[in-house]
Amino acid sequence: MTTDQLESEIAYMKSMALSGGHGPLKNGASLFWAGLLYGAGSIGQYAINVGYLPQSPWTAAGLWFGISIVYAIIMIVTLGGVRRGRETPATRASHSAWSAVALGIFAFMISMIVMANIVHDFNTLSFVMAPVILVLYGVGWWVSAVASGARWLRVVAFGAFAGAPVLCLLTGRAEQMLAYAVALFLFAMAPGFVLMRAEKA
Repeated sequence: MTTDQLESEIAYMKSMALSGGHGPLKNGASLFWAGLLYGAGSIGQYAINVGYLPQSPWTAAGLWFGISIVYAIIMIVTLGGVRRGRETPATRASHSAWSAVALGIFAFMISMIVMANIVHDFNTLSFVMAPVILVLYGVGWWVSAVASGARWLRVVAFGAFAGAPVLCLLTGRAEQMLAYAVALFLFAMAPGFVLMRAEKA
C-alpha cells in the first residue's frame, strides 16, 4: 500500500467516524432511471386509456414490458461494471430496503394479475396499483432516511405517503396515470438524481 493509499484510507475512516458511519447512499441511479422510465410509461398508459394509442391489453402489456427491458439493460450497462467499493451500514440498509420494495412491487403485480383473472375485472383493480406502489416507495425512502441520517429523504418519504391517497381520489379517471407520472418524477427521479450527484461529489 502506497503512502497516498494509506492517507486515503485514513481520511475515509475519519470521515466515517465523524458521520456516524452513514456515508453517501449509492442507489441513486436505479431510482433515477426507475422514476424517469416508469413515469414516462405512466404517461403512455394515460395515452392508451384516453384513446391516443390503441386501447388494447397487448398495447399496455407491450408498453410496460418494453420499459422494464430498457430499465434492466440500463442497470446492467450503468451498474454492472461499477465496483461498489466500501459499503457502510447505511448503504447496506438502504440496498436491503429497496430490494425489499422491488420484490414487494413484483409480488403485488403478480397478485393483481391473479385476482384480475379470477374476478375478470382488471380495469377496476388497476386503479389500486399506483397508490400501493407509491406507498412502497415511501417505505423505501423512510428506511433510507433513517439509515443515512439524511433528513431531506424523510420529506421525500412523507411526500410519497401523502401522494398515495391523492391518487386514490382519482380512482376511475384516466388522469390518475398522469398524477402517478408526476409522483414518480418527484419522489423517485428527482431524489435519485440528487443522490447520484452526491455519489460523485
